[in-house]
Amino acid sequence: MTWYANNLYVPATARALQVLRAKPTLQRFLFLVQSLEGFAWHTPDVQHGLGPIGLAVVRPLGPTEDHSSAWYGEPVHPWDSLHPLTSSRDAAAHVEEEHAPPVSLLQFIKELSAEAGAPVLYYASFMWGGDVEFEASWVFTPAQHTYITQSSPSEESKVRFVDEQGNELVVPGDALRKGLAHLGIQLPTGFFALHTRSFPWDRYRVA
Repeated sequence: MTWYANNLYVPATARALQVLRAKPTLQRFLFLVQSLEGFAWHTPDVQHGLGPIGLAVVRPLGPTEDHSSAWYGEPVHPWDSLHPLTSSRDAAAHVEEEHAPPVSLLQFIKELSAEAGAPVLYYASFMWGGDVEFEASWVFTPAQHTYITQSSPSEESKVRFVDEQGNELVVPGDALRKGLAHLGIQLPTGFFALHTRSFPWDRYRVA
């Protein structure tokens, strides 16, 4: 089974929503999920919230030439067109180039965090055959925090943390939960409702 996630998450403050709504290219990709009421949890152990005010979500993002765009079955916002950086196709450091977002996307997120006055998380993951092949979170507060999941399925979950100065540290955990913690969301497991294939995104689309 193949599975992708390439989403931008921001706490749904009034200021953050105002900033996001003011960006015309994001309009058709903007969603507001304030509650998970009515979500069909497959087991009580994985139930979680979305923080005190929910999340604004921009999705999906990614390279339009990649096969993930066909997998989504819907338009994908080109991740290298969000910021007019000259070197927009330079790849982010610390991850394999095939998975790395362009530095222009990270610059956009950093500026968005400062403008919205809130932390912003870009989460990217690729799964194949039930195993996570790649998972990373880039969080801007607006200082940059990068988390890359490193463990194999047979190992205890570990994540490589890289700060804005490039200092690295390997700690227990995974990129998803580390990233969401910056947004005030604590997951009891690695399950995240917004990452299920059947999540009803159209219900939360911002008009």
